[in-house]
Amino acid sequence: MNVKEYIKKIEKEHKVTVIYVTEFGSTLYGTNSKTSDKDYKGIFLPNKTDLLLQKRKDNISFSSGDKQSRNTKDDVDIELWSIHKFFDLLKKGETGAIDMLFSMFREGTIVYDLKFFTNKIRKNYKSFLTKNSKAFVGYCLGQASKYGIKGSRLGDLQRFNKWLQENKTQFKTVGDILKEVEKLNLKYIGKIEQNGVEYLQVLGKLYIKNMKIDELTIKTKNIENKFGDRTKLAVNGIDWKALSHAVRVLLEFKELIQTGFIEFPLKYADEIKKVKYESSEKDLQSILNFISNEIKEVETLLSKSKLPDKVDNKLMESIILDCYL
Repeated sequence: MNVKEYIKKIEKEHKVTVIYVTEFGSTLYGTNSKTSDKDYKGIFLPNKTDLLLQKRKDNISFSSGDKQSRNTKDDVDIELWSIHKFFDLLKKGETGAIDMLFSMFREGTIVYDLKFFTNKIRKNYKSFLTKNSKAFVGYCLGQASKYGIKGSRLGDLQRFNKWLQENKTQFKTVGDILKEVEKLNLKYIGKIEQNGVEYLQVLGKLYIKNMKIDELTIKTKNIENKFGDRTKLAVNGIDWKALSHAVRVLLEFKELIQTGFIEFPLKYADEIKKVKYESSEKDLQSILNFISNEIKEVETLLSKSKLPDKVDNKLMESIILDCYL
């Protein structure tokens, strides 16, 4: 099945009207590789009955791949937002909605659209922009701090859990392993002292000395199981894909402030690809420094920006009504 056939299937199954779908992610940005899978995002109109009964859906997701495994380049993922959610996210300055807005100017990646809707958006796009930087900057900081070191954290945890499993019969309590753990030289796991009391610290969590080893084993294994697939892929290094997203979003927002527009494919796609595909652990600190410095510059530019404080809410409402009419 091709993408348009999948869209028709979604419309029939969920009783909605799809009004826009575009290739998204790395294909839209120009940062894709030969092995990149294809992501599609779009917008739909909930049916009138669901609106009247306040049962409308705001999200519809579809994947042709196996939910238990990672997507391949042959899989198709489609995520759809209701028109109401799309505009709500624009009001908040959410990165995905901003990308969706400017994707409507790149004809080559649009696969499905209601011309009335996309023409309205293109004509009035400046009315949907805002100075709200919280979502952009928050996303960048989150990617850098949460995912940038997550692979290393999981690597430490896996090595610790393996060692614990192999040697747990030699110990009874956490206190018995404190000295031994120090010999493992793990960055995120080790002995810590607070108020004169020694604890075992595992990824920021503290465990008291009299805790039974069997209980500790269960707890640390549960932490390991909570890490997602992408983190597990990054276990032997850094999640460069996540960090490249942080760099991308910052550069996008900077472009938006300076020009009032984001052009796809991105002019700085090669810079992002270098972070994503060519970086090594020695590059980590410089990338984190770059992100930190860019955030400061963006905030300075934002203070002088002519972007509006709020979006045009009445225009959004009129477009929703016109789409139904």
